[in-house]
Amino acid sequence: TGLNPDQLTGAGVYSDGIIDDSKLAIDLILESIDNNSDALNYHEVISHEYNNNIHTIITNNTLTNEERCFSCDNLIFSVGPFTDQLLNNLNVPWKNVLLPSKGSHLWIKKESLDVTEGMVLQTKDSRIIFVIPHRNAILVGTTEIPLDSKDDFFNIKPTKEEEDYLIENLNFYFPKSKITKENILSSFAAVRPLVKSGASSSKTSRHHKLFTPLPNCHVVVGGKYTTFRIMAQDVCKKVFKLNNWKYNKNLSLSKLTKTSLIKDVHIQELSSELIETIIKDEFVQTRDDLLKRRLSLYSESQFK
Repeated sequence: TGLNPDQLTGAGVYSDGIIDDSKLAIDLILESIDNNSDALNYHEVISHEYNNNIHTIITNNTLTNEERCFSCDNLIFSVGPFTDQLLNNLNVPWKNVLLPSKGSHLWIKKESLDVTEGMVLQTKDSRIIFVIPHRNAILVGTTEIPLDSKDDFFNIKPTKEEEDYLIENLNFYFPKSKITKENILSSFAAVRPLVKSGASSSKTSRHHKLFTPLPNCHVVVGGKYTTFRIMAQDVCKKVFKLNNWKYNKNLSLSKLTKTSLIKDVHIQELSSELIETIIKDEFVQTRDDLLKRRLSLYSESQFK
């Protein structure tokens, strides 16, 4: 693999579970729709009112600019890194609880590194960087930069310093590869919804927390993909208890019976027929939804 042999005494091989966030979300949506639920995308919550024990939400469809009104007895907010921003803009008593952290990633050319399996590299500042080969490129990340809750989380991008940081660490571990910016195909950044527990995001717990700012209005924040069922279970238990409903824990443990058409986004061959079926049957709204989120492609040039 061209690893730097200096002070290298050995390495370990381990197996881990892979969670594709977009596939997981789609599988859960398909499952819920089949169980008398509804799902809406591109609907921005623009107002909230609580009167006579009823919560009323107004949303705006950002693609059509149409507004809709929803009323309910029990309301749950689960909006990740946008929690503080959203609730501060609504009629909800709220104090910021997040310490958001930015993580940037690079897509580099497949031939840049001689790796066939995912690798875990420890940096000089005691962080972890993953190097993960995909179909036609290698994913490298991530950084950890504190963000302000007022930042525009929809439009964050990797900085030059973050790109240099990742390249520097790659060249430390793979000195013969001589990675430069020319090896970068594209890059992206995302936000970790860390819950405040100190001044440093690296020390902040990844555990989730529940808040109830109004009667029958619940907010779940923090957590990870690997704990999404526990998060849902905890908030549902609370809602059920407050409403004197019987809670069946076995339902939280049941297997998903529905699945998206993409089985393994990292290796699955993509055909025009498969793409057309995904667009038709899984309600794709935009080109970015299809290419970047569902198919994990780094650019449109990978699939026309």
